[in-house]
Amino acid sequence: MRLTDGPAAEDAAQAALGATETAPATVPSGVHRVGPARTKRVVDPTTGRVRSSRTWRKDNREFQGFARRMIRAYARRAADADPTVLADMAEVAAELDRAMVTAVAGLRGKGYSWAEIARELGKDPANTARKWARQIGEAS
Repeated sequence: MRLTDGPAAEDAAQAALGATETAPATVPSGVHRVGPARTKRVVDPTTGRVRSSRTWRKDNREFQGFARRMIRAYARRAADADPTVLADMAEVAAELDRAMVTAVAGLRGKGYSWAEIARELGKDPANTARKWARQIGEAS
């Protein structure tokens, strides 16, 4: 690992700049960042290491790309099959809906506001709260 990559470099940059300033975000080539860089620290549940949320965003973007490629490949396979495959695809779509409910519930459990969640979804905060609060069993 080069000094300019990873959480260790971010910690070193933070120490060099002081507590009141933030280090400029370094984005490796091929990684697309959406929105402002966040310097919030999160704990990796698999290793217990403290990581930057920017690292999580990069990891999530890579995983999202993988999931999108899988969905597109599934659609191509279904197009070459017969109509009975559509029921299977509908089950996958329902599973994605359940996964969204799990993700929103997890974010709310971590203290994210409806406004923050709505901003990431590109939706109105009030409508987001009404839609998702009911699904996760939370009073809006």
